[in-house]
Amino acid sequence: MKSVPSPVRNTSNSSDTADWDKAIGEVSFDACLAVHIENLAGGPLLFRTPRRHPKPHHSTGRCPREPRLHSVHLRKLPAEPTRRIHELASHCTICGRPLTNMESRRARVGSTCIKAYGPRFKMVENPAWVRWNRELIAARAEQAQRQAEAHVAHERDLDAYQRALRDWEAERVSPAGEARRQARNAVKSSYGLAPVAMPLFYGVTALVA
Repeated sequence: MKSVPSPVRNTSNSSDTADWDKAIGEVSFDACLAVHIENLAGGPLLFRTPRRHPKPHHSTGRCPREPRLHSVHLRKLPAEPTRRIHELASHCTICGRPLTNMESRRARVGSTCIKAYGPRFKMVENPAWVRWNRELIAARAEQAQRQAEAHVAHERDLDAYQRALRDWEAERVSPAGEARRQARNAVKSSYGLAPVAMPLFYGVTALVA
C-alpha cells in the first residue's frame, strides 16, 4: 500500500523552516545549508587558518635566543640497601653445634648457650650494598662525562649565538631593516585599539552569555 504524505506534517515542516529562516536573519535555510555543503565538499574547513606568506614589513627573523647550559642528572639507580648486616653462623661459636634456627644463626650461638653466655652478634658489610656502590660510582663517572660533553656543546652553541646575534643586529641597522621597522610601526598604528578591544569584547560577551 502506497503511503501518502500528511498535509498537516508538510504544513508543520514549512512553518518550522520559515521560523528558522527568520531566526538566522531572513536568510534561506536551504541556501545556508547549500553554502556549507559546498564549502565542505570543495575544500578545507571554514575555520582552518590559511597559510600566511611573509609580508615585506616583517623582519627576516627574531632575535637569537641565548643557549642555556643544562645540568645532566644522575641516571636512576635502585634503592640503596642496608650497608651492614648481621653475619649468619652455621655452628655455635661456643659449643660448635650446628644451628638451624635463623635467630640462632644471627646471634651465632645456640638456644642453650645464649641463656648462659648471651648472643655473639657480628656485623659485616652487605654484599648487595657493595654492588650498589659500584653502580653508583659508575653512574657518577658517566654523569661527569656527559656533563663535560654538555659544556663543550654549550660553548659551541654560545659561539654560534654570538655570530647569529651580530648578524641580526647588523640586519636591524641596515637600510632594509629600518624600512621594515617603519612599515611594521605603520601597520601597528593603523590597527588602533583593535588588538586590545577585540579580545576584551569577546571576553565580556562570553561572561554575559
